[in-house]
Amino acid sequence: MLEKPRMQKRNAVISFEHLKERAKKFCDQDADKMGWRFLRDDEIVLNHPMTLDRRVKLILKSIAKVHGVKVVEVKSGLRNRHIVFARHHACYRLHDKLQISLPHIGRIMGDRDHTTALNSLRKWEKLEPNYKVWAKSGSNISFYEWYRRMGEK
Repeated sequence: MLEKPRMQKRNAVISFEHLKERAKKFCDQDADKMGWRFLRDDEIVLNHPMTLDRRVKLILKSIAKVHGVKVVEVKSGLRNRHIVFARHHACYRLHDKLQISLPHIGRIMGDRDHTTALNSLRKWEKLEPNYKVWAKSGSNISFYEWYRRMGEK
């Protein structure tokens, strides 16, 4: 007589749900080592743990923290001067550090035109030397306040 395979003896049918749970558990445990990321219930994709979206979020979060605003405000259409400074800085960092195209930066910043992103880059290039002086000074006031006070002197 032929012997049945062990798989059939233990569990005749492995359900899709069981495989999905095992894959999810594997992804959760080894995400840092393997770079696996669980995207949907039925789909596992090999991805670098630090995706472009995650890098964009980290940059926006850090810039918002430095300027004392929220990420939502940076992406919004608000025209308050301190928020606009933060938005210019974010556009510049995204283009400089991640080499993201201007149309993509426009989409990230709330469906703006690429020329708006280009204008932000040009404005921040003029502001950056002042920003570096402010950062080295260790001042506890925001960059906008510092810049405004410097302009008054």
